[in-house]
This record gives sequence, C-alpha cells and structure tokens, in this order.
Amino acid sequence: MTALYAGSFDPITLGHIDLIQRASSIFNPLIVLIATSPWKNYHFSSKERCALAKGALQNFKTIQVDICDGLVTEYARKNNIRILIRGIRNVSNLESEMNLSNANKELFPESETFILFSKSKFIHYSSQLVKEIAISGGDVSHMVPPNVQQALKKGVSS
Repeated sequence: MTALYAGSFDPITLGHIDLIQRASSIFNPLIVLIATSPWKNYHFSSKERCALAKGALQNFKTIQVDICDGLVTEYARKNNIRILIRGIRNVSNLESEMNLSNANKELFPESETFILFSKSKFIHYSSQLVKEIAISGGDVSHMVPPNVQQALKKGVSS
C-alpha cells in the first residue's frame, strides 16, 4: 500500500530519514513529498530540497521523492494515496499534528494519518535548528546526511 510522508524538509535530517526508513518497511512505495507553502521562507528552493532528499535516500529502492506546490491532500487524492505519514518529536508536535490530521481528514475524508514517534536520539533535531547551527559555523554532521552537510556549507544543493 502506498503512503505519503510530506514535509518541507528544509533540509532533510537524519531524524526524517529514520522515520522514512521505518515507514518504508511498512508501506511500499513510500512517497516523500517536498511541500511548499507561500507563508514559509525556505533556505533551499523546492528543487534543491528535492535533490537533497533524493541524494540522501538514493539507497532506498521503495522510496520516491516528489514536489507539491499545492495542498498535500490534493496531491494524495490525485495520486490515489490514502495513507499520510506524520512524525512526532515532542508534545508540542502532537497538538499541531492532531490539528493537521483533522484538517486533512476534512479536506480528504478517505485519508488516514499514521503517526510515527521519533527515536529519542532524534527528538531535538529540527530543520530549523540544523540551519541555525550550520549558519553559525557549527558541526551538523551528526544531524544530517553528508550531502546535506555539504549543501549547507555551500549554501546550495549539488
């Protein structure tokens, strides 16, 4: 059964990759969807985020990466994907993910949200924290795959 894991992935972290790997062991194929929002300022463009995700996930044969410029629920409906994967790192994530799940259910009643909890070693990894550390010259090698680390050093993806 196909599932969809959507996020901004700006950039993709080892925490994201762990959730993707775990979800892909249950759902096949798993689509990692690079979502965009006009209300967010991104460090990397959607094409760069897609390239970074593809590079980081290249060894996973049942994972596809795509870009969505509209509503995730519309992408899911158009592609006949009913399973939406979400990850939760902490209690504050839980409330926002519950709200998102309810909104998605109203927009696409046939969908179901599956929650995966982050492993404890990843609960403090957020894309925002990674960017802040990297921009300040800190070491993020334990938080992101090598291709993302290089892109953060250069400021763009390869």
